[in-house]
Amino acid sequence: MPTHETIATSAEHAATEQVRSPAHPGNSTLIRYFVMFFAVSILIYPQPFWLVRLSSYPRWSRNASLRFLEFGFTAAGQNADVVIFGDSSATAGIDPSRISAALGERVLLLPSNLTELVAVDDFPLRRYIAADTPPRVIVFYFSPWDFNYDHDFDKHPMYDGVETVVRHGDAREIAAFVVAHPLYVIQFPLMFYQSTMNEGLTPPTKLRRQAQQLVATNGHTEFSGRLINGSSCTIPANFLDQIRFDSVRRISEKYRSSRTKILYFAAPIPGCTNAQKIVDRSSAVIPALPPEIMTPSVFVDDSYYAHLGAAGVPQATKNLTDAVRPILTGSDSAIGSR
Repeated sequence: MPTHETIATSAEHAATEQVRSPAHPGNSTLIRYFVMFFAVSILIYPQPFWLVRLSSYPRWSRNASLRFLEFGFTAAGQNADVVIFGDSSATAGIDPSRISAALGERVLLLPSNLTELVAVDDFPLRRYIAADTPPRVIVFYFSPWDFNYDHDFDKHPMYDGVETVVRHGDAREIAAFVVAHPLYVIQFPLMFYQSTMNEGLTPPTKLRRQAQQLVATNGHTEFSGRLINGSSCTIPANFLDQIRFDSVRRISEKYRSSRTKILYFAAPIPGCTNAQKIVDRSSAVIPALPPEIMTPSVFVDDSYYAHLGAAGVPQATKNLTDAVRPILTGSDSAIGSR
């Protein structure tokens, strides 16, 4: 029969063996898992920085914005007479090929959107102008509330803009962006993978049609989606407070010269509640003709109240054509021309 001393000795021996052996058999597996996880993360984290620099990137990327944002960086050599630069209201609403046919001049639209503008300002326009003969007219075409597009810089997602800098920027431009916005650059790989997953189901046929339309029109692409129901739409009241002219004034001044005239043009808006207030405020603040109020049913029903569907493009394009014509003929008395 074991004595108390024997039992105590056995207990001490068991405790010692417990200390010598792992406390939990799964610990080593868990440690290996975390080591592998961090190793894989370190390997895949930097990949997007060089993937977007590849010349083949636009062919296989599913980013729905990439095709039209890339178009402006492939336009060098056109020596266009009229260059249109603005937010996505220009991309969706203006067909340069129609203006070219009406005026007998070479017209180019450099597509952009708000998420690119807040990150890179006039980078696509700056790059194009540096490579080509100065145009006779540059049109700055924006929704009334986007003429001061960097008013709430930190509220906008910036993936498209960061991608533009990483893809097309030189070492100096990338370094300047890193210094100015280090957190966005650090997050870029994560945004890249998230965008890739979100856009992964975009049909390739849709992307091909978009690319073909951009080439055929020289910069225009349709924005698909349900159209606005005019009986109940309201332009958000906070858009009124965003109507200022600071951003576009800042980027546009450097392009005016004896060769190049500048035209500011406010994109049309849907005839929803608050539309007239937008017109009144724009007339007081922006040196351009006030935006035309068009039937809501020709606008895509999204949160921007700025993207025309296909039915609205001819009228918006004609309006801009009529504003550009007197500038080219030398009778530039239109508001917004300088």
